[in-house]
Amino acid sequence: MVKQAESGIDLEMIREAVAAYVAKEITPFAAQWDREASFPAQALKGLAELGCFGIAVPDHLGGAGLNYQALAVILEEIAAGDGATSTIISVNNCPVCSILLAWGNPEQQSQWLKPLASGAMLGLFASLSRMLVRMLQRFVPEHGARVITMCLMASNNSSPQANMPMSLL
Repeated sequence: MVKQAESGIDLEMIREAVAAYVAKEITPFAAQWDREASFPAQALKGLAELGCFGIAVPDHLGGAGLNYQALAVILEEIAAGDGATSTIISVNNCPVCSILLAWGNPEQQSQWLKPLASGAMLGLFASLSRMLVRMLQRFVPEHGARVITMCLMASNNSSPQANMPMSLL
């Protein structure tokens, strides 16, 4: 049993709400999603409505305004139903939202955290191998020896190909 956080957040209530959603909308379909290699868009929409996309994002930026202890409880419950879905929510929260919270300026936070925290956008990250970085630097010489960061932002809508800009910085 999880104790109430020092911040006054009722972690048990949060756990129960997320567990109930997971039991109804995620667990029964997880094996099928794996077999079909399908993306759980509807389940993610429900998790967005529960505030799971921006758990530690302050409410003035569209998030749930909770803390990282609540994030751990929520991810644990989602993972109990489906590890892949938990990973999607985890990545959106950390590193994406947490990096923007820590190092983004107010304009960047307003522009990106609001759609990320609401589930209108899904934050991702890519890990590039040294060979791929060298190859990209060769074909994109204006970046010189800078580390090339790949940012992928996908809109959370019915068409997987819609609104998926990719930028190399």
